[in-house]
Amino acid sequence: MSGPEAAIDSLAWELIIKPMVLKQPGNDPGIMADAHARIDRYLPVLDKQLDGRDYIVGPLSVADFVVGPRFDRAPDLLKFDISPFANIAAWLKRLRAKPYWQDA
Repeated sequence: MSGPEAAIDSLAWELIIKPMVLKQPGNDPGIMADAHARIDRYLPVLDKQLDGRDYIVGPLSVADFVVGPRFDRAPDLLKFDISPFANIAAWLKRLRAKPYWQDA
């Protein structure tokens, strides 16, 4: 649980929070490279974890609600690609189909 979401948070900090909210320079090359490397490392792990499962640990759990929201919008906003990961895409589709997902 401290893999892709921590890296996504780092990217959000550099690309959105620093420049738009704090009015500070963002896009630190070292932080950006590290975040992308961690995303590249952990996306295959998450995809494999979801292989044969509907949700991260099997049944829908808090793990899905901790990790899922970051994947709902982050790939588009932060410009990283999850399209090679079919299990992640299917998991997101299942989460987005929940009637309460759109309300949250």
